[in-house]
Amino acid sequence: MSQNPHEDDNKAVMILPSTDLSPETGRVSDVHNDMSREEEALSLEHENWQCARKWPFYEYRVVWREYFAEFFGMWVFMTLGQGTSATTTFLTEKYPNNQAVAAEVLVMFGWGLAVTMGLYVCMGVSGGHMNPSVTFANCLFGTMPWRKFPGYVFAQTFGAFIASMCVYLLFYNRFKHAEAELAPGETMTLKYGGIFCTYPHETNAVCAWNEFLDTTVLLFCIMGMFDSRMTPADTYKPVAVGLLIITIAVSIGINSAFGMNPARDLGPRIASSLLFKSTDPFTVFDHYFWIPTFIPPFGAAFGMFLYTIFIIPDKK
Repeated sequence: MSQNPHEDDNKAVMILPSTDLSPETGRVSDVHNDMSREEEALSLEHENWQCARKWPFYEYRVVWREYFAEFFGMWVFMTLGQGTSATTTFLTEKYPNNQAVAAEVLVMFGWGLAVTMGLYVCMGVSGGHMNPSVTFANCLFGTMPWRKFPGYVFAQTFGAFIASMCVYLLFYNRFKHAEAELAPGETMTLKYGGIFCTYPHETNAVCAWNEFLDTTVLLFCIMGMFDSRMTPADTYKPVAVGLLIITIAVSIGINSAFGMNPARDLGPRIASSLLFKSTDPFTVFDHYFWIPTFIPPFGAAFGMFLYTIFIIPDKK
């Protein structure tokens, strides 16, 4: 990956501020004895994200970086671990039939592996965002130009829309058979809409918090995976991201069906609205659609913020 966001304008990747740190002291090492404090600060600042100037506690965060890393490592570990316990408990209560629980877990693994395959297709060309939340966070932190944001979001949303059409055609006969057998009061959206986009299992307020937390964890962990100072190998990264999606899904994603991705939700929501000839995908559950569409970018930005500020690896 290029360490200069302007060096290769055709590739949008996640780039972090580079620091030269002493592993013994946790402090910035002196590259030149005669380097002034101002020059040292300038040597640490990122081309677009000027941490040294924007954050007065920069020197303290360098000294405390090991404690920050331990805190956030434990935060991710325990949030996902306890979330897994809670998800298993509540799913078991909701679905006494073990087959239903197995089906839920299969869906979670399927989505995680699907992300992995998609990343193998596009990561080497576009950076493998596949999510407007990721693109938004990268633009916000200056690692890709804002002028690319509309094109990325359109491509992602349109790709999800076309995928929904393909899946509908693949299962066309089954959808038609299911539509013919709907019970009075049932709709295709309420019964089968979850195939295409996410619907809540809790109140909208809880789901809004759930989407924010999910995307915060998502971006926080992805930043560590893609940080060349932490993990220089590229080949395993799609697998790691897929496993991350699975982990979030089985731990803290239950309430909002682990959307985390406006394109993944909005494109299929538009498609299902057209296919089912109904506005239900946008109106049911108190117009729930706005939560998976607008909340994830803020969680993504917050996750990227946490990593950029508090996680400071040794420079490789």
